[in-house]
Amino acid sequence: MGDGNMHWVAELAKIVPVVHARHEAGAVAMADGYARVNDQIGVCTVTCGPGVTNTLTPLRAAVINRTPMVVFAGDTPSDEEGHLQEFDTEAFATVVGAHHLRLEDAHAAADLVAEAFTVARRDRIPVILSVPMDVQEVLGSPEVARSVVADIAAPVELDPASAAELLATLEGRRCVVLVGRGALAADALSEVEELVDLLDAHVGTTLKGLGALSNHPRSIGIIGGFSNRRAREVIAQAEVVLVVGASLSRHTTDEGTLFGSAALVRIDVRPASADAGVWLHVQADAKAAVRRLVADLRSRRLTSPRRGSVDWAAGMVADPESIGSTEAAAPILDPVQVVRAISNEVPAAAQVVVGVGHFWNYFIENYTPKSAGRTHFHYQFGAIAQGFPSALGVAAGRPAGGTLVVEGDGSLLMSLPELETWARYQLPLLAVIMNDGAYGAEVHKLAAHRQDPRHAVFGYSPFADLATALGIEAHTPSTVEALAGHVRDYFARQRPLLIDARIPPYAMSRMYQRTVITAEAGHR
Repeated sequence: MGDGNMHWVAELAKIVPVVHARHEAGAVAMADGYARVNDQIGVCTVTCGPGVTNTLTPLRAAVINRTPMVVFAGDTPSDEEGHLQEFDTEAFATVVGAHHLRLEDAHAAADLVAEAFTVARRDRIPVILSVPMDVQEVLGSPEVARSVVADIAAPVELDPASAAELLATLEGRRCVVLVGRGALAADALSEVEELVDLLDAHVGTTLKGLGALSNHPRSIGIIGGFSNRRAREVIAQAEVVLVVGASLSRHTTDEGTLFGSAALVRIDVRPASADAGVWLHVQADAKAAVRRLVADLRSRRLTSPRRGSVDWAAGMVADPESIGSTEAAAPILDPVQVVRAISNEVPAAAQVVVGVGHFWNYFIENYTPKSAGRTHFHYQFGAIAQGFPSALGVAAGRPAGGTLVVEGDGSLLMSLPELETWARYQLPLLAVIMNDGAYGAEVHKLAAHRQDPRHAVFGYSPFADLATALGIEAHTPSTVEALAGHVRDYFARQRPLLIDARIPPYAMSRMYQRTVITAEAGHR
């Protein structure tokens, strides 16, 4: 809240619940988290000028994530030039990649609000709605436009010609099916599972699809930079990779090295993009398209269309467990064992939010979700400090089942204002801080470039003391067993709880062993 939106906020609070953040970046990240776990548009409001500029990082992350969001932004009076907080919000929105609307006439408020929500939902994009102070004063109170969001177009069906072309590509070939967030959003997992069985394919997911079909006997887990050795060996034998509801970013393709000579075929509701290597792109709804493929395969009685043995990738050596080199002195914990303990205790109904940093490698490599679509990663824009405030939005918008956030110490230090927000609302959140007392990624990268890694080591911040001072229960466990007990206790009671899990700054995740050590060798 600030001068530019305080009247707007006060009036909005009369008709909708308002959660007051302490920093504009926190407000946008909370709205992002809310939108990720609810079939609704995330809504937040910030003041003018610096209130808008403070949203840059989480807003850019929301743009990359394609989060539908409306940001009601105060603006300086339209009849006052040279105002101290004057700022070109439209140019800012253009740079960030958001959509911008400006309310010039109070009488057009309902129509412009309707347009903002329509664009946000239809295009899955953050929309900044700028409202000058003088226009707000004329309004008196915000007009509420009800049932004004345009209907979303019906799912795009797979046409017969495209279906035939897809089947001609898939039949008789060793196939891997890659499941992305789009398949989850389309509720297409049962159809994908049928297709996997009919094609005798293997199946894996992007990070955003983590947990989908994980219990399938031919699941190979994550496909991308985090793929383990077995997954890479399976993919290396594939002749075609069917991508359902996912983009093929540099991370998913592991910088273009993962799929080799396999033909890449993609089904996505969006038009074809510039992703390199895609041989065939079919624009269609994932559920409708896969259902059509399943029906066609069944009607043609192609119960095992692939050449060779059913177990074409069986017998691959499972990826060995990666136990990081850690110090035994308490309370320093093994990060691998920390994540595995968390994984064992988190119930299927929980929402899990994960920040980004070196620590998240341990999580991705060792966490096994019990359900799909409930694990939310915040690597968009490569920005730290997004996970914790986003988790507050998740806990506020979807409290049932509990919410866990796994975040780094550097990230939480950038989000300290929202610790007070957490305490003030007593949001039912469990925060596990993977505290290595450092910027862990930079520790390893500095060493790889023969620079002193101690420049990125700062010591262990007393997060349990900070949380306790604000009225949040907090613990710094000295054993993994104690940590697991605290996680169990949270899900039994679902009261605010912070766990300061101290891990060694020099332990290296499996991903970094593969990439950073290789980089180090290249610099010798």
